[in-house]
Amino acid sequence: MPADRDAVLDRIIAWAEAEDAVRFVVVTSTRARPEGPPDGLSDYDVVLGLDDVRSFDPTAAYGAPAARWGDEHDVHGVKSYFRGVFYEDCVKIDWMLWPAHVAALIAEHGLTDNLDVGYRVLVDKDGATGDWQPPTFRAHIPTKPTEDEFVATVEEF
Repeated sequence: MPADRDAVLDRIIAWAEAEDAVRFVVVTSTRARPEGPPDGLSDYDVVLGLDDVRSFDPTAAYGAPAARWGDEHDVHGVKSYFRGVFYEDCVKIDWMLWPAHVAALIAEHGLTDNLDVGYRVLVDKDGATGDWQPPTFRAHIPTKPTEDEFVATVEEF
């Protein structure tokens, strides 16, 4: 198995390739960074481009969930969903569920922070991610404060 793949990702890829509603799969964050493999405790951050985000089934995608939670957010003005799932085999996957057309918005308006920290396209059935910019790896790096901001923060304490 290549160094950039593992059994969990292979399982997700196999499911996605067989599932017509899945248009693209992207892994982000620590498992996509160029520094090499993450530690054994790192979770999986996976973006799914779906024809119908409401039809996502975390059991079909990976296995039996032990715990689940979720949230809604916007990606370039489009309602998208987060589904955190801790599976019975102790694998934790943070699924980001996007309508498939969001890929074109990413190409037009730029990477979201969760893509800019690093991403790797695992499946792209329509070539929808081909025009995405490469990550800058700067999404969560704070900007240096001005001297006045620094002094104000220090004096707060």
